[in-house]
Amino acid sequence: LSILAKEFETALSQAPFARYEALVIVAHSMGGLVAQRALLASAPLMGRIQHLFLFGTPSNGLVKAGLGRWFSRQAHYMDANGSFIAKLKSDRAEKWFGSAPRSFGLHAVAGNLDQFVPPNSSIDPFPSECQVVIQGNHLDIVKPDSPDHDGIKLVKAILEHPKDIPSVVDGAKIAIEQRHFQKAIAVLRARRPEELDDRAQIDLALALDGVGQGGEALDLLEKLMRGKRRPVTDALGVLAGRLKRRWLAERRKEDWARARSLYA
Repeated sequence: LSILAKEFETALSQAPFARYEALVIVAHSMGGLVAQRALLASAPLMGRIQHLFLFGTPSNGLVKAGLGRWFSRQAHYMDANGSFIAKLKSDRAEKWFGSAPRSFGLHAVAGNLDQFVPPNSSIDPFPSECQVVIQGNHLDIVKPDSPDHDGIKLVKAILEHPKDIPSVVDGAKIAIEQRHFQKAIAVLRARRPEELDDRAQIDLALALDGVGQGGEALDLLEKLMRGKRRPVTDALGVLAGRLKRRWLAERRKEDWARARSLYA
């Protein structure tokens, strides 16, 4: 990854990119580690950056239990206790969050269905104003199927109105990813029920389940699915799938037990 970072830095200093004074980088997964390493190693390059988007990037590394899902050749670069991630964290703290203000917009983006990179690595390393959670798994978040894709809307909104928080950025989703369930419940219940779309109601159910109100969460999902073509079991699967996704990423025993119970 260090070699790729140097190659990336070199490419941006040559034609056709050399003539551009302002650049926006949209990076995904390990590409986000490459982009960070390149910017932190080159002050001239960092000075040209307007925005850096990190989609599903393991910026804090991954624990060994999760590294088996990646090619072993790159695994040591993503080890949460390895030298590459340690250096990256140290340089970020000094150059992006130290005494000198950062000169570009930084946007750490997590997919709410990402089974590979948990939120404690994708968004937690960054201040709350840099954190974004959108709909989708590790690949969906950068594989748009329409102009209404959350990732497209996010990048477009920030580039057009950099000081505005785009509507696609949902505080409740961020709170759920970080296990701040009461905060998510407060945000969602501050809205009228008719204002909540299907996704928001599913998020509310996830938050309710997170504080031990599983019965209320299931009632909400059953009410949501009533009268729709999909059976109620699909709603239960949404909740079970989210818990399973979190278990795959973080291996918490209680998530496994709850997901298994819901599937059963």
